[in-house]
Parts: sequence; structure tokens; C-alpha cells
Amino acid sequence: MLVLGHIRELANQIAAVYEKVTKFSDIKVSNFAQAGACDGHIVVTTLGKLEANLKSRGKSIDLSELRCLVVDEADHFFGD
Repeated sequence: MLVLGHIRELANQIAAVYEKVTKFSDIKVSNFAQAGACDGHIVVTTLGKLEANLKSRGKSIDLSELRCLVVDEADHFFGD
């Protein structure tokens, strides 16, 4: 699952909630917006960080097995 927030503070809040919800499970949450790790079952990031990663020539996020995309506060992404 990939979760996009429009600012880093929102992404951090989202990741914190997912970490609490999945605390006693085998589900791993990665806060890519903060730490840059993208090896979890749930990856939380910002659009800017994701775009920069995908455009970089180095190791990028593997989206080949992406099954769910969540866009939080989508109105900020697709605004008026």
C-alpha cells in the first residue's frame, strides 16, 4: 500500500497512526517522507518525495506489486 500526503507533517501523522494500528501484527510501516526507507508493507510519503525518488538514477521505490494507493486530502493534489 502506498499512502500519499501533500506535506511531510501530514505524512508523519499518517505513518504514526498506521504504526499504532499495526503494532501487534506482522505489517511493517515505512515513513518514506521522514526516513527514506521504503521496505514496508505500507509506505507513507509525500508526492514530492515520491517524484524525486522515481526520477533519481539510484535505487527507487519498486511499485511493481502495488495493490492499493491512498491519496489523503486529494483536493490538494487535484485542486481547483
